Amino acid sequence: MDMKNEWNDLNHQRLRLSLDSIALLLYCSEFYECEELPMTLTQWNDLEKMLRASQLKRPAALLALEYEAIMINLDIDEELAHKIASRNVGIAFLLEQLQRLESLGVLVTTKYEEEYPYQLKRKMKKNMPLILYYSGDITMLKDPLVCVAGPIRSNRRIDQNTKAVISKLNEESYTLISCGNRGVETLAMKHQLRIGGKAVNFLCGNIIIEMKEYLRPIKNGQMLLVSAVYPFANFDLVHAIDRNQYVFSLSEVAIIMYSQINSGAVWLSAMQNFTQRWTKLAAIMDDEFYGNARLIELGAIGLTMDMIQSPLTLSELLDQEEEKIQETESYDQISIYEFLGEQYEI
Repeated sequence: MDMKNEWNDLNHQRLRLSLDSIALLLYCSEFYECEELPMTLTQWNDLEKMLRASQLKRPAALLALEYEAIMINLDIDEELAHKIASRNVGIAFLLEQLQRLESLGVLVTTKYEEEYPYQLKRKMKKNMPLILYYSGDITMLKDPLVCVAGPIRSNRRIDQNTKAVISKLNEESYTLISCGNRGVETLAMKHQLRIGGKAVNFLCGNIIIEMKEYLRPIKNGQMLLVSAVYPFANFDLVHAIDRNQYVFSLSEVAIIMYSQINSGAVWLSAMQNFTQRWTKLAAIMDDEFYGNARLIELGAIGLTMDMIQSPLTLSELLDQEEEKIQETESYDQISIYEFLGEQYEI
């Protein structure tokens, strides 16, 4: 049975995109092969500003314009105007490709659609992905999401801890969101599915290949595959770094199972989160987990496995530990002032 037949019963959602979305896809996606490369995120953000300041107002207004009309209506350079006009002729091909992709089980949404996740808009702002490709129920992105992250190379102890964390999340009806990397993250995702939970796998590569492995959980509503990268694209390190940011932004909390100091994508994402504040960051405390100990020193919320297995909910644990951190910071500040007072007492 080919992929089209496999997905016939899944495609309840037909292609429903606004004209603004069609315009964005035409100018920014890789669907349409054209001498003019797709616009970058920065170019699109700049174009939006110019549209709002013009009589055109919306991206959809560009679809009917030729080069001269674009130059008259917008204060843009000739190169960008030529790019828009050149890609306008490909709208029919774009629609054909969207329908072809849908027949394979992949749907598309953009920042202009209601189903686009609000958290990405709120937290990523101008850096949010313009386009999302997905297979499964996209409303899962509105669930309470928790990210569980860890290294590609794992061991029995880390695996046992990961399964215990996933079991707690499932008991509390959290949906797991993952980057789906080998090791800890794949283990977490498969365990979540095995015990009946829901999972979001945010990809940065070929979504079509990944769909074949997770066909059943996608069809039964347990799993959502989503990507900000063209569905047939190969793995790219820059896309992977961006994807990690999107996952953290969509999460209520990111739990780091294990990390190594100054090493790997997990560490990099945690460091970025300290400055960007996309989500609450928690780290499992263990005598062997030196990287996690450093994360806790830097401000991550420390959680022991005894705490994970306690009757307290994850939310209660996080609140409890955050209060302790705030109390410690307050005490340290008072102690400094008391010390200074003693030093300079007359």
